[in-house]
Amino acid sequence: MKMNELVCPISSIRDDNHTSRITALLTAVLTLSFVATQNPLPLLVAVIDLSLRAFGPRDWSPLRNLGDLLRRTLGATGPQKDLAPRTFAARLGMLLAALSIINFAIGFTMVALVQAIILLVLTLLDAVLDFCVGCYLYTHLVLPLYSRRSS
Repeated sequence: MKMNELVCPISSIRDDNHTSRITALLTAVLTLSFVATQNPLPLLVAVIDLSLRAFGPRDWSPLRNLGDLLRRTLGATGPQKDLAPRTFAARLGMLLAALSIINFAIGFTMVALVQAIILLVLTLLDAVLDFCVGCYLYTHLVLPLYSRRSS
């Protein structure tokens, strides 16, 4: 993987939007579990899953696979969307969740909770309103800057 693809992933792969939204909801549930109980284990699971979505094949993610199973069980078929912005969003989410765990571990509980709540809001925006902030940042800020630099 090239360094520039690490920040600005390029992909021709498309994914079902409903699967992505259900996966975001599952991530929100894990994040809410951390916020409610201050037990870092659910957030650690989210970090691992976000890492798999951010840097591995999408089929490595247990939450994505569960989201896809739920989507198929419900018989929902959504529009296919570009995977690159979702990958970028997963990287941002992984970073936010990891920082939250680190801050929690070193005793900065309030900072960790604020970071987790930000992640919770972002995942709920995606799951409930179909507004992916990471995707928006990727599409409107990162990709244009990357395209200008490549020219």
